[in-house]
Amino acid sequence: MAVSVLRGLDLLEAVGMGEVGVSELARRTGFDKASVSRTVKALVEAGWLFRDGDKVSLGAKSLTLGGATPQREAVNRANEIVRIVGGITMMSCFATQLYGEQQAIMAASQGTGMPVIAADGSRYPTYVTVSGLCLLAALPPADADAVVDAADLSVFSPGAISGADQLKQDVATARDGSIVVDRGRADPSYGCVAKVWNIEGMSTPMSLSVLGPLTRIDAELDLCERLLVAATEPGADRLSIMAAFAAGS
Repeated sequence: MAVSVLRGLDLLEAVGMGEVGVSELARRTGFDKASVSRTVKALVEAGWLFRDGDKVSLGAKSLTLGGATPQREAVNRANEIVRIVGGITMMSCFATQLYGEQQAIMAASQGTGMPVIAADGSRYPTYVTVSGLCLLAALPPADADAVVDAADLSVFSPGAISGADQLKQDVATARDGSIVVDRGRADPSYGCVAKVWNIEGMSTPMSLSVLGPLTRIDAELDLCERLLVAATEPGADRLSIMAAFAAGS
């Protein structure tokens, strides 16, 4: 076990801040390629690495290690943005990140009277929420379709979705850069609005979402969409997000 842990740490160190293939990792570490391939697979599944085609980069869990890095700064920025959007809407705002084929909340702002949303690294199926469907949009279409095809549709409220094809359409909508809306799919009392977020310094796919009572989501959908579009723009800050808020008044 100790040898496996050390090998995993050596691989994380060898990946560094860039993207690298298995063959190059084997060369850098001196481990045989088959061993590197097995360890990389386990690290991807656990969220320590993120795979994009034949390359891997540091995953969400790796961001908890070390000090000031571009990815750590991106996490701090995500926390700032969700606080701004959450403060304007008075609903919950959160940022999610892809962990293999699952999602985890990496930053969250709690809305008044809302269920607790914890950025504690817990993982959830991507297909359950529109935040996760936005993450699937970053995968090759065939891979995203495979995740949806294996989905347990019984988790959704009766009649909330028409089937897997509706989820695939949401992924395609997110892939085009558009907003995706959930109106009470898992819980008929709540709605969610989500958008893909390509945040600078982050190597893994992210999404930004607003969650609130379905009545408020419907009433303030235009506001939520404006805020999410503004907040996911490169260089977004409090002033630009507030300008989006003021544009509807």
